[in-house]
Amino acid sequence: VAASAAAFAAGATGQARAEPELPVSSNEVIATPPSKVQRVVVNLGTKEQLSAEVKFWTAALGMKRLGEYIGSDGLQSTVVGFPSVGKEGAFGLELKVDPAVLTRRPPSPVNFKTNL
Repeated sequence: VAASAAAFAAGATGQARAEPELPVSSNEVIATPPSKVQRVVVNLGTKEQLSAEVKFWTAALGMKRLGEYIGSDGLQSTVVGFPSVGKEGAFGLELKVDPAVLTRRPPSPVNFKTNL
């Protein structure tokens, strides 16, 4: 096992890969490239739910309707979001009708009460 782990660490070139160093304290910050969320998919059970969600996101938050699509799976979706003025900053919600969500088990509720 140790030999195979060493071979894996050496990689295809035969040279050992540099492992990133972990911070010595919890206050130390590791510089990483920036990350962003550009699109989130929300599955809805019916077209009525889709209409209600589109109405909420556009009326309450001022998002724009960016497009309506029929996917390769035949499911209807509408993308709402904040269009980008430049190359950075665009964000969209894909609201997708997927009747399968009506038959899925609901998620377990989280109990935030603790014994402090």
